[in-house]
Amino acid sequence: MFDVNKVKDHLLKICNETKELDPKSFKNFRRMWFRRDISVFLDDTDIKEFNKAMDKIREDEFIRYNFTEKFIESKLEEIISEAFKLPQNKREQFIKNKLQQLKSYLKKEINEWVFIVPIENLSIKRKFSVGDVVFYKINRYRKRKLKNLMEKIIKDNKNYTKKQKKEFLKTQEKYIINPLEGVTCAEVKVRGVIDSAQQTVLHKIRLALSILKLYSYYNDDSYKRYFGIVGEVIRHTDRVIIRYPEDQKNINPLFEKVGYLFEYELDKNRIKFMKKNGFDKLNKILKKQNPTEFESRLLTSIYWFGKAMNIQVTHDKQAIYEKKKKKHENLEYFSIGERFLKLFISLECLLIFDENEPITNNISERCALLLVKKYEDRKKIKNKIKDLYKLRSKIVHHGEVFISKNNLVYLTNVVQAVIITLIKLKDKFNFRTKEDLREYFERVKLS
Repeated sequence: MFDVNKVKDHLLKICNETKELDPKSFKNFRRMWFRRDISVFLDDTDIKEFNKAMDKIREDEFIRYNFTEKFIESKLEEIISEAFKLPQNKREQFIKNKLQQLKSYLKKEINEWVFIVPIENLSIKRKFSVGDVVFYKINRYRKRKLKNLMEKIIKDNKNYTKKQKKEFLKTQEKYIINPLEGVTCAEVKVRGVIDSAQQTVLHKIRLALSILKLYSYYNDDSYKRYFGIVGEVIRHTDRVIIRYPEDQKNINPLFEKVGYLFEYELDKNRIKFMKKNGFDKLNKILKKQNPTEFESRLLTSIYWFGKAMNIQVTHDKQAIYEKKKKKHENLEYFSIGERFLKLFISLECLLIFDENEPITNNISERCALLLVKKYEDRKKIKNKIKDLYKLRSKIVHHGEVFISKNNLVYLTNVVQAVIITLIKLKDKFNFRTKEDLREYFERVKLS
């Protein structure tokens, strides 16, 4: 935790140099606030001291990772405002006492939290863990556990009458517990302050879901098996489009389903496929406190792959995937282009080691080296990835948006295969840093 005396000295310099407020001096003030019935104005010198106090407090990792800068600033502003209302000879001790209280408050805010987050469109029969994230379906047993938890929390609360407690439990059951019945949820335990802990939890869940998406089947996308944290995927809904000719002689309404169509099922066959392709190794990496540089690159790449697969792409039989003459008319294929970009980001996270290296050549060459052994096959893949990377550059630099469905499917399969191949090779070649991976590619090229 932070050094109270050092922070106090910086705040005291602000409070001991009260400045007259007149039109001339007002121009020099850079920051002001109104708190505790007093207006406070800081000039450049005061702001330097204020920032130094902030820096001292935020040197502590626990504070930096659990409390926003704005929150700490607000607390310091309150202390300064109250100190200004006191005689100058009492300010030092007051500031010190308030900082001690702030320190104690920050310590008390840390806790062990359990989060249960509903997941959209993921079917699971048995409890399944990905790193720290446990997926399970809310059944009668788990509903009863949640109800017992609510009863335990409210039981000894003296602020509620017996009748109010009954109403409270009834409301919780109706609006919180019952809607979760049959829904797959992700449970994560995290130590920290509740708001920052929630951000950590959501990140852990998104990464776990990205790992599941890494093991997508070829036809998952065609069947729109999209899944994710509730609110982060387009929910299933029905859409009606009324269609009729101008002469009004007939009507041809279209009833279609929008969003996901089929559940992504985590069944025995998929779990078998996952384990065969490195899932257990990924699970070990997720549970590490300090993953290696290579492992961190791997997880980052998988995260971007998951983000790419979140983007729902039209697969209607009526859709026409042909480039149109006018540039703006191709905007209807924007979602394909967006996924295309994220897939390349996933590759770059993993296969590019230096910002000065020739990205197009190296990314295409390294994909080829990983995926096939014969020279002619490597040459084909390298040329294909080069062509696709040029399309990526057109999207980024020139606003081009058309990507054919075949090219998207090809790139998706390449990225998936590259990641899985590196997971399998990780232990065999003891990849720990990007230099280890760079050395591997040099060795393969020369062999």
